[in-house]
Amino acid sequence: MVFRGCVNAGPTFVSPMLPQSGWMLYHPQTNNLVFPERHMQVREIINLKGGTLYTASPQQALAAAIDTMAELDVGSLVVMEAGKMVGMLTFREVLQAMKQHDACPVGVTVGEVMVRDPVTAYPDMQANDLRRLMIEKHSRYLPVVDGDTLMGVISFLDVAKAVLEEQSFENKMLKNYIKNWPDEPQA
Repeated sequence: MVFRGCVNAGPTFVSPMLPQSGWMLYHPQTNNLVFPERHMQVREIINLKGGTLYTASPQQALAAAIDTMAELDVGSLVVMEAGKMVGMLTFREVLQAMKQHDACPVGVTVGEVMVRDPVTAYPDMQANDLRRLMIEKHSRYLPVVDGDTLMGVISFLDVAKAVLEEQSFENKMLKNYIKNWPDEPQA
């Protein structure tokens, strides 16, 4: 993308959601600040939250997985076998299993209740498409894969935090622009 009339405006607000170039863009005729249209991508959300993965195995006792989820205060575990993702365990599956087994998951394994072949997102997906997918599939947690590589898991809360961060940054930029509005030339 080519921008005309770019001037170095000195220090600017820095956001982890945007490239940190130190340049602000101004329209060449009006001298108004130009914000190029931008679409947040899933990779930016993963970078913001970090790529920590919490896992379980299909053979693991469901009770042990529930303990892990409670101790770590997480709503999902990626189910891994032989280094590959084979499913997801979320609190939804835990609740369904608890109901099915009269709140006594003794002898139940993660593999029996996990979601096999979960819906996945990819790093270049736009955040709006991710939100739409999560709503359509009724999924609060989506693994993010790049080819065969599992990059992380994004929750609906992660998406909300990232959008809030981006909006806060834009708000600061606009307030700074208004605050530093040039005086009208004297006649």
